[in-house]
Amino acid sequence: MILIPLNEQFYYKPSSVQSDAENFLQMCASRAGLAGTVVLIWPTPSGDIQFMAPTPWQSFIKGININWVMRQVNKTLTCH
Repeated sequence: MILIPLNEQFYYKPSSVQSDAENFLQMCASRAGLAGTVVLIWPTPSGDIQFMAPTPWQSFIKGININWVMRQVNKTLTCH
């Protein structure tokens, strides 16, 4: 699992743009040699989170918050 925190602006993007971003970031992660599936997570205006994750992981993701994710960040993914 590769958690990728995004800013609140991602909340306002159309689902097609969000899906394109997920595909692009998965490609970037693979090219960077990271094994795993990307999970995009972002805050909502109300302070909750939204995410894009495989169904089996959703119960785990629902139990975390963006602050927890930010504390776990240990790499920066650079896409070219």
